[in-house]
Amino acid sequence: MCSKKKDSLFNTFQFRLTLYHSMLVTLALLTVFGIGNLLLQRQLHAETNAGLRQRMNHINEQYLGETMENSAEKVSKSDWPASVDSFFRQTYPQVKIGLIERQDSPNGTGYEVIGSTGSERIEVFIAAGESWISHREPISNVFNAISEMMSRDGLLILLSKAGTILHGQINDPDAEALRQDIGNRIGAAGWIHLTGKHGRQMIAWRLFDGNVFCLADDFQTGRQVMQRWKLLFLWLAVFFIPLSTAVGWFLAGHAMAGVKRITAATQAIEAGSLRQSVHSHREGCEIEALTNAFNSMTDRIDRLVKELKVVTANVAHDLRTPLTRIRAMMETTDWSRAPETERNEIAAQVIDECDLLAPLINDILELSQAESGMLTLRTERFDLVMEVRRALQLFSILAEEKQIAIEHALPEQPIWIIADRARIQRIFANLLDNAVKYTPAGGWIAVRLLEEHGLVLLEVADNGPGIPAAERERVFSYSWHNGGIPA
Repeated sequence: MCSKKKDSLFNTFQFRLTLYHSMLVTLALLTVFGIGNLLLQRQLHAETNAGLRQRMNHINEQYLGETMENSAEKVSKSDWPASVDSFFRQTYPQVKIGLIERQDSPNGTGYEVIGSTGSERIEVFIAAGESWISHREPISNVFNAISEMMSRDGLLILLSKAGTILHGQINDPDAEALRQDIGNRIGAAGWIHLTGKHGRQMIAWRLFDGNVFCLADDFQTGRQVMQRWKLLFLWLAVFFIPLSTAVGWFLAGHAMAGVKRITAATQAIEAGSLRQSVHSHREGCEIEALTNAFNSMTDRIDRLVKELKVVTANVAHDLRTPLTRIRAMMETTDWSRAPETERNEIAAQVIDECDLLAPLINDILELSQAESGMLTLRTERFDLVMEVRRALQLFSILAEEKQIAIEHALPEQPIWIIADRARIQRIFANLLDNAVKYTPAGGWIAVRLLEEHGLVLLEVADNGPGIPAAERERVFSYSWHNGGIPA
């Protein structure tokens, strides 16, 4: 429990709820940022890689030098006549075929082959069993032309199959990484995506002659988009975290309003004002249950205090009469001159008055023990029918003096119960005593004892005035008693 010195804002449960709410919102924002950042980065990388593949396709076309005539038709290697293929491979064994174009003319069919030796691009024309080289140029010229067209890219190099840099930015920091076993890393797919330093996206593409073209994108656009995303998240965090804190403080205050009202009512009870109640304002089932329990508790406390006052008054009244008589006898007797017989008589009267006080005090003690749960029951197994018969025999004499007829219906077979025999006897004696006391002369009392479904029913009825209907609910209340405390 917080003391008043430590009862600061930071020690309140409302502050803790607000702090937890802000932490959860911050964690949620960070989670959204992390997931969004990952998805956005993947999307930008995918778009960048798609752009690299598109540009690489264009580079491949430029590398082949595709300038197909209107009458030319591309021919795959499998559709090329075997005789022409054999003739070409015998004539140009070092040339790798990249593109075959068929040209039909009135003089016959010819084939233009674009190939490469790895260091030189060659265009060969074959027709009528003859061939000649129509064009040839170094690969360096081809690379320079492509390099001028792709000048905006951060990296453009041409590697041999073995990984030797043939042309391009030799001193580029990513060039050395590309050189390492690039041929085997590309694999059967013919191309591979790589990530260089500082997030640079690269693609390596194996050409028809075995050389490898490497193209890179500095990911500048992607980094700008990522930077804008981070700035947007920062502004969202600056806006939402204070807003969520304010909302959390309001919600926590609303949730704790019922607890605060109960605390205020408890402090008022502590100050001495017992008549306190707390009203629920639809703050949830838990707060409503708490307020209902608190109101029930305060009602019970108030009722017990009232009953305690009445019981105290009754006890004081019952104690005052015998004590007054004892004091009167003691004060009016001249002990120095009174004979011994008078002193003995007064002593006997004092003892009788004390005997009247002893049961009253025992009743008060027993009542206190029963309320506190400390009352000890001495249980045993006995026949209830026999106990009822004994009680009837004792009270039949008093009933005969008032000419009251006692009728009873008791089973022939014993009814065995396990209970405190003395207290059962006292309960039945109280019932019969009240019945004899309040039944008019010439009346009747009916006693019935039966067993049903494992339960025992003991019923005492009479034709006396009975308990008023308005008072029946208060029969077992401490404060209800005609002339004293309950028996």
